[in-house]
Amino acid sequence: MASSAAGFSSGRSACQSISPRASSRRTRSKAAAFTDSGQHRTDFTSTLWLNPCGDAADQRVNEAICRMFTNASLDPAYGLGLPHKMAESGFDILRTRATIHLCNGNAPIAKVMGESALVLRKEYTGTGVATDADVDCYVAHARAAQHWSVYYSTISVLARIR
Repeated sequence: MASSAAGFSSGRSACQSISPRASSRRTRSKAAAFTDSGQHRTDFTSTLWLNPCGDAADQRVNEAICRMFTNASLDPAYGLGLPHKMAESGFDILRTRATIHLCNGNAPIAKVMGESALVLRKEYTGTGVATDADVDCYVAHARAAQHWSVYYSTISVLARIR
């Protein structure tokens, strides 16, 4: 991360872990909660409203992904609350940004999400929202270059310690 003369740095990072449990421990202390930097968190709920007319099987898998997080006491929309959490922890919010990751099948993100669906099939179907056939369809779409989808979005916050 590169520091700036204004006393903050802008962080550029790949997806960091989505762990509200760990975050709640970190938010108890400003120093432990966030460095003086930009924070990036994933939001899986964006797939539900960005693909409303998409394939029904894909929608059910997206809902299952969100349910899996909820069932584990995690927030699938954790990134959406990041600005508020940072402000509560004593940061001045300088800028927020939401990045929507629209990509075609066989793109790197689609490949990861498709392979993840295979590995997490039992968890997804165990939510009662998606079936094995839904997961198979989701994976086929993730591998098909002509199929476009939003798999998640990233919420970024640039902040400075008060």
